[in-house]
Amino acid sequence: MVLQWRGVHLLAAGRSDEAVELHRRAVAIDPLAVLVRSQLCRALYLTKRYDEAVAASQALLQMDATHSAA
Repeated sequence: MVLQWRGVHLLAAGRSDEAVELHRRAVAIDPLAVLVRSQLCRALYLTKRYDEAVAASQALLQMDATHSAA
């Protein structure tokens, strides 16, 4: 998904707030995409939004308990 990968690039460029918002939009568009959700978890963690990262990781684990990113 384009939004997800754009979010990855924005995060790497230090534009973390924009990256998180793109990842949230990507999840809203495709809520069942495990990779998209894992990228949101990563973006939240790297931007030190730990409570949100934990909540997003728990939601990911509900979908796929074996996913390594959660």
